[in-house]
Amino acid sequence: MNEKEGDLRVPLISFLLCLCVLIGGIFLFLYLFVPNLSEPWFPPIALILIGFPWLLWLLTYIYTCIKRCFGVSSNNMDSNRQISRRTSTMANSRMARNASTTNGSNNNNVNVNALNSSHGSKSADASITSSQEIEMPLTTSAPS
Repeated sequence: MNEKEGDLRVPLISFLLCLCVLIGGIFLFLYLFVPNLSEPWFPPIALILIGFPWLLWLLTYIYTCIKRCFGVSSNNMDSNRQISRRTSTMANSRMARNASTTNGSNNNNVNVNALNSSHGSKSADASITSSQEIEMPLTTSAPS
């Protein structure tokens, strides 16, 4: 099961930020269009509530820039997995190239048809096949 399934942090934070903007907009609306109900503290509160999400995203952007500048990477395992996927994909494409050159052009057409038919399916194998096809050298698809 995916660890991120059922995680309520992102929807909760999004809801709170939308609520801040909505309440700030209501205060600003009351100050501008209903002067007899408005208080003198409505405009500063409205601007603070409306500006809070902008401040949050700006601080998040600054944090990610600083994190990249100092080389602090909390996802070294993710980058190692991506490198390992690339090397296995390259090895699979080399094996496919060797198999297609030894089996002749008829088998090469069958392999191409198999790759094309797998694009129609919605399984995870289709995305793996398409990524392998992208990384295959152009010389294997050209007739010699």
